[in-house]
Amino acid sequence: MLRFENNRFHLDHISFQLPEGFLLENYAGEDAALTLSPPDHSFTLELRINHGCMDAKTELSYLFTDIVGLEQTSPITPVTHNGLSGCEVTCTDGCLHYYELRLDFHSRYEQNALVLVLSTEQDLHTAQQDPHVQSLLRSLHLEDPT
Repeated sequence: MLRFENNRFHLDHISFQLPEGFLLENYAGEDAALTLSPPDHSFTLELRINHGCMDAKTELSYLFTDIVGLEQTSPITPVTHNGLSGCEVTCTDGCLHYYELRLDFHSRYEQNALVLVLSTEQDLHTAQQDPHVQSLLRSLHLEDPT
């Protein structure tokens, strides 16, 4: 469930601030998924929580066996954002370019992940370096899971 408190959005145990001026395209409450885009619609950002999943590296490696036609364009690389560890990868399906970031966290009973998927028809690197995307990444914060 998405909650807004103290000027931050909360999905499960992760909180963040939405980039200024971004549009809320969709929210699926049952899946804890939020889809955003900048005013020019040059890319889409999806944020979701995966419950009961494997570690980030394992989950990302399954993308390329589970989704036909998805081509990996970078190695799966370990990353850390504000103390949250995980992995990232870029890929394409021939039409869209994707950046997927998975950050692992534990709730009381299971392994979970915050998943951020950035997709664009344009230059992926430009979208990744967009100041609003970087601001969102800097704002990610793990809340107390108790």
